[in-house]
Amino acid sequence: MVINWYHRQFQRVARARYCLKNPKEPNNEAETAIARMSLAEYFMGKWYLGKPYKGVNCNRTITNQELRLGNGREYNRRKLAELPYQLTKLTTPQSLSTLWPVIEQELCDLQFIEAKCHTGFAHDVVSFFLKLEKRSQPQVGSQSEVNSVYKNSAKITEYLRFMRNQVHLLSNFPDIVVQAAAMQPNGSSLANAASRLTSKRNWIEWLNKPITTDPCIFTLNHSHSVTACVYSPKSDRILSASLDRTVKIWNSSTGALLFNLYHDQREEVTCCNFSPDGHIVISGTSNGSAKLWDADSGHLLCTLDGHPGDVKAVAYSPNKEQFVVASKKYLIVWNPETNNKITQLTGHLSQVLCCCYSPDSSLLASGATDTTVRIWETKTGLPIQKLEGHSSPVTCCVFSPVSNQNTALYLASSSEDGTCRVWEPRLGRIRLMLKQRLLTNKFFSCSYSKSNYLAVAAREDILVFDCNRIPVFTGDPEIRYPVATLRGHSSTIMSVAYSSKYMNQLISGAQDWTLKVWDLQLLDQSTNKDQTLVAHKQPVTSVSFSSDGCFVATASKDKELKVWEVSQRKLLHTFIGHTTWINSCRFSNDGSLIVAVSDVCIKVWNISTKELVISINRDGVHPFMDCAISENNASIIAVAEDSPLILFNIADGSEIQIEAYRSRCYYITAASISTDLSRVGVSDSEKKELLVFDTKTHAVLDRISNVSSTISALCFSRPDPTRLVCGGQNGTVQVWGLASATSLFPFPIARIIAHSKMVNCLAYYPAQDHLVSFANEMKIWSTENPNKP
Repeated sequence: MVINWYHRQFQRVARARYCLKNPKEPNNEAETAIARMSLAEYFMGKWYLGKPYKGVNCNRTITNQELRLGNGREYNRRKLAELPYQLTKLTTPQSLSTLWPVIEQELCDLQFIEAKCHTGFAHDVVSFFLKLEKRSQPQVGSQSEVNSVYKNSAKITEYLRFMRNQVHLLSNFPDIVVQAAAMQPNGSSLANAASRLTSKRNWIEWLNKPITTDPCIFTLNHSHSVTACVYSPKSDRILSASLDRTVKIWNSSTGALLFNLYHDQREEVTCCNFSPDGHIVISGTSNGSAKLWDADSGHLLCTLDGHPGDVKAVAYSPNKEQFVVASKKYLIVWNPETNNKITQLTGHLSQVLCCCYSPDSSLLASGATDTTVRIWETKTGLPIQKLEGHSSPVTCCVFSPVSNQNTALYLASSSEDGTCRVWEPRLGRIRLMLKQRLLTNKFFSCSYSKSNYLAVAAREDILVFDCNRIPVFTGDPEIRYPVATLRGHSSTIMSVAYSSKYMNQLISGAQDWTLKVWDLQLLDQSTNKDQTLVAHKQPVTSVSFSSDGCFVATASKDKELKVWEVSQRKLLHTFIGHTTWINSCRFSNDGSLIVAVSDVCIKVWNISTKELVISINRDGVHPFMDCAISENNASIIAVAEDSPLILFNIADGSEIQIEAYRSRCYYITAASISTDLSRVGVSDSEKKELLVFDTKTHAVLDRISNVSSTISALCFSRPDPTRLVCGGQNGTVQVWGLASATSLFPFPIARIIAHSKMVNCLAYYPAQDHLVSFANEMKIWSTENPNKP
């Protein structure tokens, strides 16, 4: 009541002061009236002041003379910055059942969330839902009241997970709020809310989207590779180090940045850690120094110099009596009270990469590039065990949690040899060997959870192993494989760490400049086991469907071309002969031939006989990008890095000169030839534009300048090439409508954040006109009618 009364009084004052004519003002009445109305509505109006959406009352549409955002909308920033006052009435969880309709109208409105993201308040939405979630847990009461609260709580949790997961994207791309909600599992509140709005918006439907929620809670960004990450002892903060010369402290609930600890420009931060009480942060740098910071204020406390080389690892003992710094082949132990050296441990033969203390602070473990793990006694500084067995550098070591005196102590060590070994540290015996089932990727980090699950970083994946129920020692270690795999990073993961408070939460930092927070409770164990079908040994670079959709060809960086039968998912044949990776492949229109291009070579095979028809080598430094076979199988159409169109005679391999493209220098990063061979689309990285050429007249049909990022893949729609789809190095997929009888100029149809890494290739499946995109995973999209779900 008090807040309502205050707002009514404020409205009257604002209207009288700013909306009524003042005779003392100068004669520019039009501009004065607009300014007064804008200011009055700023304080009095709804959060959206532009052309109203359905259900939003607004007295007028803002004119072009007023302040606008890039999308033509004006938002009431003051209203958006306030927590809806209904939240202040939630004194008990049961009050949510009566106030929920009012709160839902504001906070669970995707257009409201979009407006918040446009005005820079994306993280505020996460805070709103966190506060709401704390007050919405079902309590004792009448059954109908508890059921109502539980239903509302489930929706709040869903929106909170969505905002946490997408906030790093929505804060930079607020226009994709509805598209991101539409990509949530079918039947969810978010997908249903998005479906009511997508009829008014351009979008493309994700057909093979997962039926379960993404286990990644949210993503945090650095401006260079992340080298280390760790939770605070209370798990309320996240610490991360990066080659961007910063250490950042984040709020683990909202993902908001709390402190940015800047280092000298000559210092790349290689490692970091919290003190046992969480009040001190220690960071190690590439110039041999270790810095101590106040975690509560972000102030630098002191710098410890005198290390012999790069600092690769730092660790605090749980009893707070010492901390250790790993530099070159030494472990330097420091006193945290006086910041003086206690001792220097020697024994490793080369660079020490990792170190950690046991839970009772009695043991110190270290791993090095000499492939050994050494165990030290912290009181005496003497080595007590040398663990041998790894065949490559040991990248990380971590002790298992000990809940009571009857719990055995184990040590896990990960290595670049593709194994993680679990040892009895005092006895020096190996008990478990953890590895991937099919691949042998290098392991760079590992972390124990309180429930004795071990997370291991293997290139771009996080492997989860069950380390419970270790069998009786018989001499040989038991081999175990992952029970689950987390995928989402686009580059090598350098660090993983479990939360000490939330047993199912895990954080990872990678060379893709991101940190990701995961909730393992969201993993569907039946669908996330390590059962990946490996079709190629290296990433797929090109995919092509035959004209009838019965066959698909895949090309890869492993220099192999494979042809598959679609319905049976059966490999028919592997074509080998290229000496460098294959950039593109294409079936002929009648399906009898297949052509593939690498950097300097074009090869054509007969599919039925599996014989090589012709091999064309091109001298020069500019590689081929794409290729196609003419309709009569008489010539080859190719695109090179320096030329949008090159013709070759398929009979003798002679080049047919086209002078139209020799007057300009091109820097082509991606190319595509339409299925009817009438158009060639290329991306020119120097001009930062897309060009579409007519293959007969060689004229430029379309020129598109405002693309979202450097283009890495292109594809024409089929059978009518009226749309051009481009994939970017930032994982975006954009659909463009090309000039035609109904449109004189190219126009954007849709833009989505399709993948977390660079899009490698795009292809249309002819049977249903579906688009297939490949990056770190394969996704299928419907583009038949992009304006409707």
